[in-house]
Formats: sequence, structure tokens, C-alpha cells
Amino acid sequence: MGKPWKGVQVQLAELLPDVLGRREDFAYSIVPRAINELFGEGNWYTERRPAKSGSGYTTWINLTE
Repeated sequence: MGKPWKGVQVQLAELLPDVLGRREDFAYSIVPRAINELFGEGNWYTERRPAKSGSGYTTWINLTE
């Protein structure tokens, strides 16, 4: 289970006001804070999984049990 980091980043960016330049970059930097606020610090972790499209890896956010 889990959610790709990029998916969370895109959702956060869509919620940010248009007056912010480079919303996606800002959203990337606040993903950990948002996840901590929602689920609590230490209640989640990231893992690298093979990318579904192309080569490389995708970072996934998972909740601890």
C-alpha cells in the first residue's frame, strides 16, 4: 500500500495559492511536514520501489502499523 511521494506533492501544489512561484518545488519541500501533521511523526516511512514507467525508482510513503 502507500502513495507515491509525487502524488502527495501534486495534491499539495494544487492547494497552494497561485501567487507562489514554483508551487511544485515548494510542495516537495513540505511533504514531510504535511505527512507528520496528518499521521504523526514516526508513523510513516518512505521506500524506493521500481518505477512503473521507464527505468529508475519512485519514492513511496507508507504508514507504519
